[in-house]
Formats: sequence, C-alpha cells, structure tokens
Amino acid sequence: MAIMFNLTSRYWIIPLLTAFTALPVIAQSANFDTLHLAQGFDRAEASVTGNTGGAYDLAKHIASEDYQGNRCLGFGSQTPDHMMVLEEEMSGMTLSINSGGHDTTLVVQGPDGVIRCGDDSPMGEDAQITDQSWASGEYKIWVGSLNAGQNWRYRLSARE
Repeated sequence: MAIMFNLTSRYWIIPLLTAFTALPVIAQSANFDTLHLAQGFDRAEASVTGNTGGAYDLAKHIASEDYQGNRCLGFGSQTPDHMMVLEEEMSGMTLSINSGGHDTTLVVQGPDGVIRCGDDSPMGEDAQITDQSWASGEYKIWVGSLNAGQNWRYRLSARE
C-alpha cells in the first residue's frame, strides 16, 4: 500500500510544483495601471496614477546607476509600479512624476535591459527622465520616494 500511495502522490506533486513555480510570473504584474503608447500618442491619455511607498532599495536591488551614469535612487515596491508598452520605437520621450512637489525618483527597465533613472526635474523635486531611442516592447517602471516608507499619491505622465 505504501508503494501505491507514493506512486499516486507523485502525480499530485508535479502539478503542485508547476503551480508554485508559476507564481513569480504572476507576481511580475504591476501594482498600478499600464501605459500603452504608440508614436503620436494623445498626451491626455498618456498618464497613470499610483502611490509611492515601500522599503525596497531600488539602487541596491535594481541598479545603482543607469546606462548614462545617472545615479538610481529611492525606495519603493519590489514589484514594478507600472508597466509601459511601446508599440513601436520612440525617437524621444519624457516620463515625469507629479506628486505635488514631493521628492520622488524613477527607475525604468527596458525590454533591452537598458536602465534609465531619474531624480529631480527642472520644475522641482518630482522625478523626470528625458531620453532618446526608446525601443519597442515592455518596460518596468518603479516610482520611488527618496526615503523609505514615504507614501504619496502621484501621476506618471509621458510625452514625446
């Protein structure tokens, strides 16, 4: 009987292990809404909202600097706050945060592995990234706060 039980239980272990290994894929979704953009996108529709917060050190766990040597800063969630899907390559684009002037940060990981980081914008302490040559595909976006655990409502906007 013990052999029969082991053989039968083996058939349950494989589906269980498969389900547990699929969990990290499910966990890769974003905390908040996704941006879907194509060239000539409507700026009025190119924004999403969320909340900063968390103690996950973005510089330590994602990147300490981006491909241009800009420092990556901030604390946020382990899971990306937003996903951004570019339907086609963008020659230039700006991502900016409006949290009412709180000290926010941005870390963006592209489909090509390129990391872009932003801290203060010319308008104040809200984060901004302006760059050229955005490849088509899926981007992970973390909106952080300069200090761990700070929780602010924000709007993330994109413009060409």
